Amino acid sequence: MKKFTTAIIVLVLGISIGAPSVANAWKIKATPYNFMKDEVVARVEVKNSEDLANLIKTVGEHPEINNLTEDEKNMLRQDIYAKSPDNVVKDYEEDINQELIEKSNEADLSMENGEEIKSDNFELSDGSDVSLIATDVEDTLDVADDPFATDITEVEPDDETLDEENGLLKGSQGSPIYSAETKKYGNRSWSSSITYKSWGVPIGKIVLSNHYTINNNGLTMRYTSKAGTWDSSAWKVVSASTKTTDKYAQKVGYDLNGAGWYTIQAYGSKRYFELRSTIQLSKLDKKKKTAYVVHKYKYYGE
Repeated sequence: MKKFTTAIIVLVLGISIGAPSVANAWKIKATPYNFMKDEVVARVEVKNSEDLANLIKTVGEHPEINNLTEDEKNMLRQDIYAKSPDNVVKDYEEDINQELIEKSNEADLSMENGEEIKSDNFELSDGSDVSLIATDVEDTLDVADDPFATDITEVEPDDETLDEENGLLKGSQGSPIYSAETKKYGNRSWSSSITYKSWGVPIGKIVLSNHYTINNNGLTMRYTSKAGTWDSSAWKVVSASTKTTDKYAQKVGYDLNGAGWYTIQAYGSKRYFELRSTIQLSKLDKKKKTAYVVHKYKYYGE
C-alpha cells in the first residue's frame, strides 16, 4: 500500500510540472494582434466621432502596432469599427474627410522660380499622415507610354500663328495650392498628388497630372492622366478618372483646366475626392520664347 501511494504522488507532481499554468497559457497565445484587440481596443468606450478618432490614433501610436501584419492591421481596424455605433462611424468618416480637404487647401505648395517640386505634410485628428506633392517639370514622356492619358491633343511646340499678347493678368489670386513662374517654350508636366498613411504605413495615393505645351499659340493641354495612382487593401481605389475641361489658353488671362475624380473604399465605407487644376497664361513673350504661367489646384471631397 505504501508503494502505491508514492506512485500516485509522483504521478500528480509530474502532471503539475508538465502542464503550464492558466496565466502562462494566455501568454503563449497572446499574439500582438490579440494583445492590441483585448488590452487596447476592448478597454475603450466609443461614444462619438472624437472618441473613435482618438482610439485610432492611440492604436497607431502604440509600439505593438509595428508587430502586426497588414492583414492583422486591417482586422484590428475592423474590430474598432465593429465596436463603434454605425452613426458614430459615419460621423467620423465625414469629419475626417472634411478635415483632409480643409488642410489640403491650406497647404503651402507655392514654388519659386526654378523649383520643380514642392511638398507639404500634415496630420489628421486620427493620427493619419497626409503628404501633398506638386511638381512642374519638362515633359519628356511620350503620350503613347502613358496608358491613362485622356483627351489627347497633338501640339507642335513652336507654332507661330498668333499675334503677340503682352500684359500681366490682374488679380491672379488663388488657393494656397498656387505657383507662378516664367517657363520656356516646350512640353511640360504639372502634377499634384495626395499620399495617405495610416498607422505608419502608406496605404494609398491619388494623382492628377496635366501635360501641356507652351508655344506662340499660348497654352494647350495635351492630355491629363491619373498615372501614379495606387492603392492597398485598406484604401482601395474603386474608380479613378481624369478629364481636360478646358484645353486652350490662347490669350493672356485665359487658362487650361483639368479634373480628376476618385472613389476610395476604406474600411467599409466610400470616400469621394476631386482634384481640379488651373493653368493660367499671365504673360507671353514670343521674342524670348517664354510664358509667365500661374498654377492652382483645388481639392474637394465628401
